Amino acid sequence: MSKNKKILLSDVKPTGRVYIGNYFCAMKQFVEMQNYFESYYLNEN
Repeated sequence: MSKNKKILLSDVKPTGRVYIGNYFCAMKQFVEMQNYFESYYLNEN
């Protein structure tokens, strides 16, 4: 874990198939935030 980065914890609950709205609204920002935060993602089933 990097000492310079804050920790980001996100819980994702899928509601079905991945579609373009999922990508632009949520997933894309998760990928971008990994550069600034020590990121942990939970997948709720």
